[in-house]
Amino acid sequence: MLIPIFKERDVDIFEIDISQISFEIKYGDKDSTESTGFTEKYLTQGAILSDKYGARIQFQLNKEGTKLFSDITQTAFEANRVILFYLNGHLIGSPTVISEITTDKLAISVKTIDEIKKIIGK
Repeated sequence: MLIPIFKERDVDIFEIDISQISFEIKYGDKDSTESTGFTEKYLTQGAILSDKYGARIQFQLNKEGTKLFSDITQTAFEANRVILFYLNGHLIGSPTVISEITTDKLAISVKTIDEIKKIIGK
């Protein structure tokens, strides 16, 4: 369920109930994928943010998730691989990694909040 939390500097923020979603990161493309082992169990919080520049999903990662995501992005960068983000079984992003990412936050640009609401089923 998407719950409006607050509006800050013309940014709408909606909380995502992590217990109600599935999330997975894979290597590959639409036709051929390889699991990285990263799932929603590594997420502690989720939100959708929307402003004049567009919408994005932001997840807070736990300690193990931060380390695993760093390893995933380092491997993808070194092997020139694409990573795929799946939310409830739907591909929502497929960036080419240009450097290792070591932060405990993961942000994914999406087209609209409505797109995510449809995927989440709310």
